Amino acid sequence: MLSGSKDGGGLSAEYYSADNYYAADEGTGESSQWSGKGADRLGLTGKVDNAAFNGLRQGQLPDGTPLDPSSKQNSVEHSPQTEKDGAAGKERTPGWDMTFSAPKSVSLMALVGKDERLIKAAEKAAATAMAYMESNATTRVREGRVVREVKTANLVTSRFTQHTSRKGDPQLHLHNYIHNLTWNQNKGQWQAVHSPSLFAAKEATDRIFMASLREEARKAGYDVTPVDPHGNWEIKGVPTKVMEAFSKRRADIEQAAKATNAPLNRATMERLALITRPTKDQSKMPGNNTERWRAEAGERNTRTLDALAGQARLKATTISPLLNSRPLQDAGKAVHSIINLLDPRPAWQKPAQGIDGKTALQRAISHTTENSAVMHNSELITRAITFSHGDTPPTEILKAFSDALKSGQLVEAEKYKPGHVTTSDILKAERGLISTVKDASPSWTALAGHDVAAHAEDHALSKDQKQGFRAMLDGTQRYALVQGFAGTGKSYMVQAAHATLQKLSPDTRLLVLAPLHRQVEELRDKAHATLSQDGKLPANFEAATIARFVTDMQALQSAGKELPDMSNTHVVIDEAGLMGNKDAQALVSILENANAGRVVMMGDPKQKSAPSAGAPFIAMLKSGLKSARLDFIQRQKSANYLQAARLAATGKPGQALKAIGSALLETGKDSMEARAVAEWKSLPGALRSNALIVTTTRARRDEINSLIHEARLKDLSLTPEERLKGEGATHTTLVSLNLSETQRRHALGVRKNHVLVFNRNLRAIGVTKGDQLKVLKADPRTGRMILLKADGTRVQYQAPGDKHARPHYDAFQEKSLSLHEGEKLVWTKSFPKHGDIKANTDTTIVRIDRSHITLRDDKGIEQTFERTDPRLAHLNYGYAHTSVAAQGTTANPVIAVTGAADRYAGDQAHNYVALTRVGGPDAKNEHLVYVTDDKAKLTQRLNMNRPIPDSALAHLKAEPAKETPADAKQPEPVLQSSRDMNTPSRELDMGREK
Repeated sequence: MLSGSKDGGGLSAEYYSADNYYAADEGTGESSQWSGKGADRLGLTGKVDNAAFNGLRQGQLPDGTPLDPSSKQNSVEHSPQTEKDGAAGKERTPGWDMTFSAPKSVSLMALVGKDERLIKAAEKAAATAMAYMESNATTRVREGRVVREVKTANLVTSRFTQHTSRKGDPQLHLHNYIHNLTWNQNKGQWQAVHSPSLFAAKEATDRIFMASLREEARKAGYDVTPVDPHGNWEIKGVPTKVMEAFSKRRADIEQAAKATNAPLNRATMERLALITRPTKDQSKMPGNNTERWRAEAGERNTRTLDALAGQARLKATTISPLLNSRPLQDAGKAVHSIINLLDPRPAWQKPAQGIDGKTALQRAISHTTENSAVMHNSELITRAITFSHGDTPPTEILKAFSDALKSGQLVEAEKYKPGHVTTSDILKAERGLISTVKDASPSWTALAGHDVAAHAEDHALSKDQKQGFRAMLDGTQRYALVQGFAGTGKSYMVQAAHATLQKLSPDTRLLVLAPLHRQVEELRDKAHATLSQDGKLPANFEAATIARFVTDMQALQSAGKELPDMSNTHVVIDEAGLMGNKDAQALVSILENANAGRVVMMGDPKQKSAPSAGAPFIAMLKSGLKSARLDFIQRQKSANYLQAARLAATGKPGQALKAIGSALLETGKDSMEARAVAEWKSLPGALRSNALIVTTTRARRDEINSLIHEARLKDLSLTPEERLKGEGATHTTLVSLNLSETQRRHALGVRKNHVLVFNRNLRAIGVTKGDQLKVLKADPRTGRMILLKADGTRVQYQAPGDKHARPHYDAFQEKSLSLHEGEKLVWTKSFPKHGDIKANTDTTIVRIDRSHITLRDDKGIEQTFERTDPRLAHLNYGYAHTSVAAQGTTANPVIAVTGAADRYAGDQAHNYVALTRVGGPDAKNEHLVYVTDDKAKLTQRLNMNRPIPDSALAHLKAEPAKETPADAKQPEPVLQSSRDMNTPSRELDMGREK
């Protein structure tokens, strides 16, 4: 396992000096080594010299030259993580310590079983892993007001092999101290390492080390266990009790985790390892500890370890060389394929075959590109190693990655941050989509001859709403874009445009599409205000989700029928920013084939983007397609909340949080979820039912849901109408595992007790579409599973691999809910053919009896279900929502929850959504509360993590113009920029660091 920490003074400085960690005694078997391309440039080789090591920490090159920021020759632009280094007199970070810890069984065999080969194996594995981390190293350079990240791919590293834990147990671990300097070839000087580039590669570096060490242990003749989901493994045959007895430090950390009620995960373990780190027991430090450890293990266990080592050495000199030879491996694969082909047994009974590096990488690419058009290479490497189940040497996977770059399948996408890649297929798809939209033939004729600009004056529209109005209706082009901040009145503008269209061209069909059912219902409700006739919407008005529209049209195509002519249809796609590449391609293809009249894509590039790969709306905005902007915010009535919305919209999250003043609450060590619920309970009863609680993650959402459920059961301060009624019923629901198509094809991520819901009939095993089967056993290496049917019978099932167009099932985890009358719930899945149940829409329990549950939706329509109805498994408490689900809604009051460490979900887009949902009747009655655990850290993180579009084209480096001199200053690429009608001036630049 790899842990990383900064040498930033305080505890770290004491750690280095007091423990004498980097001055290992001769004769102990412990060693040190300079490594890295940067070390080679400095002439640092062999054993680490203490004087050179300490000099580099203090900011001096080995020849005594200072790394002085004021020096033109050796300037170092320092990273944000700095300390006051008294010796150098400068603000600088000396370096970072990346420590690899071998599995406990490896430590025991190497240090108690006296198999020194495993120490060399660990050093070799660490070297392989650190070479990968080094390839990702970057620095930062300033060009005017712009700071860019530049890849350097070289480090100066001091590696120290250590044998003893802080509790005196045998622990083989390797400190790789990365000194804070890297050679910038372009500038010809040493500069500071940009540490985020190291930590971005940390997970893959860890997996490479563990997988490489496992491979080396196998070559050394040891049998090893399968890897767990985190890449961990052990040598088979090492007594468990011995490993536990020599794991005193881990026991201390686990005890500390229990005392803090923190989840026992990797992040917690690493944090507590630093917090609880004791001073080393110097009486048990470098020296001859082997005999002491052997005595502590006992004679019987020592004999077991010695026997394992002897057997491994024998195997390594006889069988392992043959097994690891390339010709024999290739021959073995060929024989395995022939045997499998001739084997009459069903697939689930056949022996497993390991996959090569190229196949592992291809699966990683397929998995990752379902959700991201641009990804860090570390994500691909990590996934590829995981998907190989430890059967593929990491060097093969790294070579496959290199080959994919050389062949053009993978393409560097480093315009904003080095280390990122995309695929040629994604680039081709994005270029094709934009080309289709830009080159579409003129098709809009419904308002030919009408003065659209004059009719805009018929409505109480702001200046920018009038521009949007004209973009929606004027001209002859098929596609138009409207981008607008949250709360700028886009919905009202749509109503005005549709009312005008109905007046001037009553035969024109109106079609409104949106990603989520909740958004569709809100659009339909707002349309009633201007389009309803006798309380009903006109027959030519339709609203649907994008998925439903696309599915219905594709069904017609599959049946060989022609698509309806849409030349007289006005299509509005709301929240277009939530469309990924795949959805946008499917929708545009249908609209083209149906000859759509006018298609208006409307969205806000600052809000949450699609959960699937790509950001086509942003890419279209960059393409030069005709568009209008709405940036005059009208939703918020309170001056503070309005200012916060403006600042969040213009990329100033820190200032936005400051603008809400006392509405920003800090909990410190207390639970953010509990504080949010306390704020909810403090609201007047009439407001609690309307409150929108916006969270970063599903886990936070579920915790808040559970707390509000408990409050409605037990809290006497709530009104009688709010209290849940009846004895209640325990109900089992299904929570999606959100496995990718690749994972479902190969049963990756499926575990015992998960539930598979099948989406097609499988006659061979007697499964019907919609059946829910529990997993009794799953083998991720082969994709074989044993499943339990509802009638108690067991069936064997083989995951489809790449044989079918799509996987057979979706995977879920069971969750128990306590339900009572009056409970507010939300559907998590749609059932359009069974009662028109729609995902992400609210419903309330009216009655519960022994056999039935009656629900009432927000339209007042009631439905009664049998308690055993499988549809009821797709319900959840509906009190809180993630920011993705909350997008596109207006509410009052609003309670937002964002953890300072919610790095991915709690980004600038989440912050923007959270701050812009509130919209009350007036300033006095508008209510917003924003809960976090650390104001300063949250503000710092949001300010640093600028949003970057998930568009492959946007990430490509621009080719410099041929006529531009090489030394001329290049303008900073701008994603988008415009005036702001609310503030004097601003820039909307998602890629720029200011």
